[in-house]
Amino acid sequence: MAAANALLRSKLKTEHGMTEGYTQGIPPELENMWLTNILKFEEAWKNSQPVSVFEHLDRPSLPRLDQLPAADVSRHLRRLDKLMLDKGVVLDRRRHHKAATIYRFITEELFNKELHVRPDGNFVWHFIYEEFYPDEGKSES
Repeated sequence: MAAANALLRSKLKTEHGMTEGYTQGIPPELENMWLTNILKFEEAWKNSQPVSVFEHLDRPSLPRLDQLPAADVSRHLRRLDKLMLDKGVVLDRRRHHKAATIYRFITEELFNKELHVRPDGNFVWHFIYEEFYPDEGKSES
């Protein structure tokens, strides 16, 4: 097992730039599982195809914010959140923001962000709104 782990560490270091020291002190069997999973992830990432969030969501037909009556924005945002979740895209919000603010952000900015889609499709992307727009701790009402 030690030789197999040394080979995995070497491969991860030369092909993916992994540094030493992450597996020191753990049992060889556990280290082997960890290194194997890291290698699988790195290989899947390398073989992934970059696409925009919009493309990954299958180019949904959604009205622009300025075309929506204010009373309909929350309903459209819930629909959009569900569509994103179904496709493994999550926009976390740490604080409350107006539905219009989030809807605009998703349709005008997040849709343009690039994702690397793995061939097996088994991945979830998390974005945090406040990382794009730190608002000094204030919530919108």
